[in-house]
Parts: sequence; structure tokens; C-alpha cells
Amino acid sequence: MSLRYLLKLKLILSKALTHLILALSAVSIICGCNADKPVQKTESAQTKDESGEARPTRTPEEQARENLLLLRRSVDVNNKEGLEALKAGKLDRAEQLFLVSLRQVDNLPHQEARRAMILNNLASVYEEKEMYAQAVPLLAKSQKLFIRAYGRKHPTVSITLGNLGRILSKQYRYEEAVPVYKTAVSLMEESGNTKGDDYKDCLNSLLVALRKTGNGIQANALEKKIQALPK
Repeated sequence: MSLRYLLKLKLILSKALTHLILALSAVSIICGCNADKPVQKTESAQTKDESGEARPTRTPEEQARENLLLLRRSVDVNNKEGLEALKAGKLDRAEQLFLVSLRQVDNLPHQEARRAMILNNLASVYEEKEMYAQAVPLLAKSQKLFIRAYGRKHPTVSITLGNLGRILSKQYRYEEAVPVYKTAVSLMEESGNTKGDDYKDCLNSLLVALRKTGNGIQANALEKKIQALPK
């Protein structure tokens, strides 16, 4: 093999080696750029509350700690915020506040009226959640507590009975709703609370329940009574 040929072969190998080094450098640069890119993190599991806003899920331990903090506040503050949450449609929050409020009044003497009010509020939460089976016993108990606190003729008693009749009707338990509505109407008439919307609403609800149970004669008589009411 001639010297000239060897020099030519050396030149070719040298160029090939140079191209290989450049190629490896380019690969290294590309890999380095990709390595510098931040990894996209996935969001932690979240739930949405009744208002549609995302919030992190809470563990039972976190829930218990929050309840302890709420127990340190005034029962009236918790009940007030519960009503605000109920009005805003934040049903889970309202339920939590009312349940804490009930625990608070359990430790206080002579709280029949306040406890009855909170039970009514909690029943409203369950009604909005369509948890009617949970709402019925709360209203039944609330009505008894109001009677103990104020007597049978107090407006809170008949209003609570009207609420109970409405829940029973939503469960299609019209046979049970009829006597509840009748008692509410009777108490309103005995106490003279017949000028407000609660009285008219109760009469109309009773009328529906009577028709649903096939009590046509009573329903017709009640309908005439409703039509005779002052506008």
C-alpha cells in the first residue's frame, strides 16, 4: 500500500470522526434542553362544593379539627353562618354548622326553643338535599320542643307542622300529611294567626293532600273556604 493512499485514508477517517463528534454533541444539547424543562405537575384531587367552586377534599381528621374550632365559637354565630350558607346554597357547610350548633346547645340548660329552631334549620338543609327521611324526625321533635317552650298556640308550632306536612307530601305520604296540616290550620285559627301567607299556604297544601287521598267532600268544602278568604 502506497504512502499516498494511506494519507488519503487517514484524511477520510478524520473527517468521519469529526462528523460523529458533532452529531453526538447535538444529541447531548437536545437531551439537555429537554431535561431543563419543568415537569408538569397534576393537580391534587379536588371536589366542588354546592357553589361550584373547587376545594380540596378534607380527611375525617381535618373535619374533626374544624368542628373543634367551631365548638369554641358562640352557638348563635354558628347558627347565623349556617343560615347564610343555606341561603347561598352551600348545603354541606350549613349542615356542618347546624350539627355543631346542636352539640353546643346540648350542654346548655333550658334551650328548648333554641334547639327547636336549629332542628328546623337542619331540616331545611335536608329538604334541599332531598333527604326527606332525615328531615321528618327533626321537625317532629322541633314541634314538641316549641310547645314545651312557648305553648301550643305559638306561631312557631303551626309553622313547624306546616313544614312537616310539606315534607310528608314530598314523600307522597299524603295520608300522614292530612292530619298534620289539619292540626296546623286548627292552631292558626285558635290563635288568630290567619292573616298571613302561612295560613293560606297551609290551607292550599291541605287541599292538595285531601284530593290526593280521595277526600273529595272535604276538599270541596275547603276549596270554598279558601275562595272566601279576603284577597
